[in-house]
Amino acid sequence: MVMDFLVCVFLNELYPNIAKGKSPDIYHTGERFLGIKESVKKAISENKLVVNFPQIKFWQAIPLLNYSRGNWMSTNMSKEDISQIIAEIYENDKNLLKDLLRITLRLKDPILEHQIKRVHEQLDRNSNQELVIEKASAIIFDFFEKIKEMIDNSVKGELKKITYITTKDHLNQLLQTINPAKMEILKYCNGSHTIEEIAKKVSIKESSTRSYISHMKKDRLITHEKKPLRVTDEVVIIFE
Repeated sequence: MVMDFLVCVFLNELYPNIAKGKSPDIYHTGERFLGIKESVKKAISENKLVVNFPQIKFWQAIPLLNYSRGNWMSTNMSKEDISQIIAEIYENDKNLLKDLLRITLRLKDPILEHQIKRVHEQLDRNSNQELVIEKASAIIFDFFEKIKEMIDNSVKGELKKITYITTKDHLNQLLQTINPAKMEILKYCNGSHTIEEIAKKVSIKESSTRSYISHMKKDRLITHEKKPLRVTDEVVIIFE
């Protein structure tokens, strides 16, 4: 939990390509975090780090944090596994089950919202237990599936190979290696073109293309294969 909070606080410095110049405004967590909140802030302050702490929003009854009967839910569970835990929650605390279902509302999915409303009504009426458990389990399972899909799409869109420039010498070295011909060659170094194919695409002699690729390999911009691949997609300059 501490590491999760620190990543959030220092997101802009740790992952500038994801943060895009801004750290999160709000940090969502459970009530257990209250016990370590001040200790973390004090430790950071004592190291004289200038930090803009996000607003902290506490959630009650988050099952992963507060459900203490030994069963934790996760996105890789089958619907049957989820159903067993839902049945246990139903037996012990119907209000906790309501809270759990409300968390899925954050997706703002109209279908899920309608299903949750129906299950809440059935819980209030003490309707058929097996039916309620089945519907609640389906809601959580669908919620986890949507979360996994969102994560997959995020990783595909954001995951880049980054070169961090931390010294003037490194920056000068990189700038000296870049010229229009190399930039044109880099466009096609995506692991799907051979050196011969790249030479034809950029209209540069194959011998010259090989020479440029060899230089860029020394500068850690690409791997030197029959089908060259960029080592970096993005350059981040870190100013001290």
